[in-house]
Amino acid sequence: DIFPVDIDIDSRGPTSFLRRLRPEFVLEYEKPLSCDAFMNTNESLDTEKDDIEVAEAGNYLRTVSVENFVKRLDSLELMPIDSTSLTQAFHSNGINIRMLGKVAKSTALPHIRETCIIEIVARSAKKILRKQIVDLIF
Repeated sequence: DIFPVDIDIDSRGPTSFLRRLRPEFVLEYEKPLSCDAFMNTNESLDTEKDDIEVAEAGNYLRTVSVENFVKRLDSLELMPIDSTSLTQAFHSNGINIRMLGKVAKSTALPHIRETCIIEIVARSAKKILRKQIVDLIF
């Protein structure tokens, strides 16, 4: 994997090393980020520095980037009208789709909130249905 992991060090839940920062975010972030952060078994100062920088980047994404994205949505600078345009808006701003709930909670516009909630429900239903189909086949 070439993109750094998205680690929320403030989270109390289990850490998933499958979650990655989006390439658009990594390109626009102020510091270069190591893709080996939290993965390196070396215990050197550089490794610790990489881990801290990637954790800070993830925190920046979840706070500043999402907040700025919501402001752009609320000002109608971005106007997603369907699933495809919503996904494109998220990704082009370097935000992972897993932030849908955070955006839905933060927006002041009902149509943006509804579009996010519809997307959450659709993705959840798709995941459940796929699992049931797999269970039926195997």
